[in-house]
Amino acid sequence: RDFLEADAKIFWAQLGLENEEAEQILREAGREDIVMDRCIKREHTRLILGE
Repeated sequence: RDFLEADAKIFWAQLGLENEEAEQILREAGREDIVMDRCIKREHTRLILGE
Protein backbone atom coordinates (compact mmCIF):
# COMPACT_ATOMS: atom_id res chain seq x y z
CA ARG A 1 0.00 0.00 0.00
CA ASP A 2 2.96 2.35 0.65
CA PHE A 3 3.97 1.96 -2.98
CA LEU A 4 0.71 3.58 -4.09
CA GLU A 5 1.76 6.76 -2.30
CA ALA A 6 5.20 6.78 -3.92
CA ASP A 7 6.00 8.49 -7.19
CA ALA A 8 7.30 5.23 -8.66
CA LYS A 9 6.19 3.80 -11.98
CA ILE A 10 7.24 0.15 -11.58
CA PHE A 11 6.71 -2.11 -8.58
CA TRP A 12 9.67 -4.48 -8.29
CA ALA A 13 9.85 -7.30 -5.74
CA GLN A 14 13.21 -9.03 -5.54
CA LEU A 15 13.96 -12.69 -6.10
CA GLY A 16 11.96 -14.88 -3.76
CA LEU A 17 9.24 -12.30 -3.12
CA GLU A 18 5.76 -12.76 -4.56
CA ASN A 19 2.45 -11.62 -3.13
CA GLU A 20 -0.87 -12.12 -4.90
CA GLU A 21 -2.66 -9.74 -2.54
CA ALA A 22 -0.17 -6.97 -3.28
CA GLU A 23 -0.57 -7.58 -7.01
CA GLN A 24 -4.35 -7.38 -6.72
CA ILE A 25 -4.16 -4.12 -4.73
CA LEU A 26 -1.79 -2.59 -7.29
CA ARG A 27 -3.90 -3.64 -10.28
CA GLU A 28 -7.09 -2.33 -8.66
CA ALA A 29 -5.30 1.01 -8.26
CA GLY A 30 -4.45 1.03 -11.97
CA ARG A 31 -0.81 0.04 -11.58
CA GLU A 32 0.11 -2.44 -14.30
CA ASP A 33 3.92 -2.38 -14.23
CA ILE A 34 4.54 -5.10 -11.65
CA VAL A 35 7.60 -7.35 -11.44
CA MET A 36 7.90 -10.02 -8.77
CA ASP A 37 10.42 -12.73 -7.96
CA ARG A 38 13.15 -11.28 -10.16
CA CYS A 39 16.72 -10.23 -9.50
CA ILE A 40 17.80 -6.97 -11.15
CA LYS A 41 21.38 -8.22 -11.62
CA ARG A 42 20.25 -11.48 -13.22
CA GLU A 43 17.81 -9.65 -15.50
CA HIS A 44 20.51 -7.19 -16.54
CA THR A 45 22.87 -10.04 -17.36
CA ARG A 46 20.18 -11.87 -19.32
CA LEU A 47 18.93 -8.85 -21.27
CA ILE A 48 22.10 -6.85 -21.84
CA LEU A 49 24.78 -9.51 -21.96
CA GLY A 50 22.65 -12.28 -23.43
CA GLU A 51 23.62 -14.86 -20.81
